[in-house]
Amino acid sequence: GRVARLTFIDKYLTSDEILKIASIADIILLPYRDKYGVYSVSGILHLSMGSFKPLIGSRVPRLIELYQFAPRVTIPPKKPAELVKKLKWMMNNYDYAVAYMAHLYSYAVRTQWLRMARRHLNLYHELLRSKS
Repeated sequence: GRVARLTFIDKYLTSDEILKIASIADIILLPYRDKYGVYSVSGILHLSMGSFKPLIGSRVPRLIELYQFAPRVTIPPKKPAELVKKLKWMMNNYDYAVAYMAHLYSYAVRTQWLRMARRHLNLYHELLRSKS
């Protein structure tokens, strides 16, 4: 079987560091513990989606896109046994996991920063033209 080598990074990472790590990772884990009543989005989720690597993440509001587009790779927060179980499954079914993530990957491509910036810019131009 495969031997898992895990690296835990418990610090804030820059976008460049995240992209470098994602490029060499086989699987990206996002075990979030959100606070009740606090809403935010995950920048690392979007960077990770762009790596086209399988993801496993907590089922929390911050990772809503992961839960919406790939619910089978989410786990309840603060459930390490579930995380281990999902990670073992993904390691043993890697090709299936990559194929399963295709819907999420296409979402990542559709919502990449440059594409969204162009959409906003086009909308602003349309609004300005309609006011004239």
